[in-house]
Amino acid sequence: MSILCSNCHSHLDELVAESSLEELDYEELLQRNRTNRIPRIPQERSHMLMLVDEANNDLETCESAILELEEQLAQLRLRRADIIRRRISPSQSLLSPIRKLPPEVLTSIFTSVGLQITVSLTQTCKLRSAAFGLTWVCTWWRSLILSESKMWSCYEMDFRSVLSLSSEFIEFIRECMEVRARSAMLQFSLAGVDQMLSTNRLQLLDVVIPSAQRWRSAAFKFFAGLDDLREMLQVSSASSTKDYPYLESLEIPIRVHEISIVFRGFPRLRRLKAFHLDHSDAHKLSNLTSLEVQEFIGYSITQLLVLCPALETLSVWRFERAPSIPLPSSYAEYHHTRLSHLYFQFGDSESCNIMFHGLYLPALTHLSVTYKFIQDGRALHKLAETLTRSRCSLQRITVVHGPRFTQEMRAQFLNSISSVIAPNVGISTIAFPMATIATAAG
Repeated sequence: MSILCSNCHSHLDELVAESSLEELDYEELLQRNRTNRIPRIPQERSHMLMLVDEANNDLETCESAILELEEQLAQLRLRRADIIRRRISPSQSLLSPIRKLPPEVLTSIFTSVGLQITVSLTQTCKLRSAAFGLTWVCTWWRSLILSESKMWSCYEMDFRSVLSLSSEFIEFIRECMEVRARSAMLQFSLAGVDQMLSTNRLQLLDVVIPSAQRWRSAAFKFFAGLDDLREMLQVSSASSTKDYPYLESLEIPIRVHEISIVFRGFPRLRRLKAFHLDHSDAHKLSNLTSLEVQEFIGYSITQLLVLCPALETLSVWRFERAPSIPLPSSYAEYHHTRLSHLYFQFGDSESCNIMFHGLYLPALTHLSVTYKFIQDGRALHKLAETLTRSRCSLQRITVVHGPRFTQEMRAQFLNSISSVIAPNVGISTIAFPMATIATAAG
């Protein structure tokens, strides 16, 4: 391809050759401008005008050459892009090492990206996931991803700000859970369902509930519409002779007693977050490693831990002593050797006196206590006694407190448990509900 015609090329050579001569003229003109030596005789003015006309002609020649070069440069860039797109990229793609990977290795790479399917909070309400983008790369990748059921097994669906769902959206979720996920174990979280229309809520639950036998992790983060959920779960349970053999994690805002009725059997359940737990139902949770309840009714935390020997994390946000339970005359010692994280809120002063009777927590490393309503330090004193006799090693301590909690109470508490505080402990005291009044790391 010719870059310039011979005539233009010749003119450019001449312009470049003359640049050194023009530099001498420029220096002279520059000096005259500095000293204001204007042309005073007609002949000199005529000569200078002639030089300006010659320079303008040379400028037009440069502009014409630049225009032709730019046109040919644009053609070259298009030609370059076409060569890359049509000849180099397809060939290099076929020679790429990723083409040689076995399907199982490629699948492992895809799953490491994180293929959780989420809901986009837009007016049209669509599902989003890296899996969808991967299916658009090529037919081979699409068939591989669609054939791998575990890539369609994890859902995080938050429907807050969504009032209604289209039938197409419901059917696509059904396709993903039933057709694409097939026999894979499901992990899902539903939030904001209570804000949508009742019809849509029932349609959505009608997609999720039939796959209950394949649930590995289920989280129902809503309150309104729980009656619909209970009824559909009971119907599903009654129509099947099986329990929930793969369920390992469950979050549902109902009583544990109701959970045991609705779900019937969950031999692998390890993590549970529920609304209410009565001491009479705690024996059903002996395999749990993590338990969070809004309310526990019994006579002590010790009682709960005796019935849940495998617990590693326990969160109790309200503890009440059941009036029908007589206080035992003596408390046997109980060493819970697995609990490492304990989060709870003190109730009334009487409950505080019995919460930790006879309890030893040697594995405890993280402690968070909410201390909003009690007006004296007796509760913290009882807690300190439990910690010191446990000889644990606390790495993180958080105290959320009310307005009557003083710096003196804080200092006394920390001093009383100094023997069980690890060297690099993180300590936070937080004024309920907002302001943090002290944070320390010692």
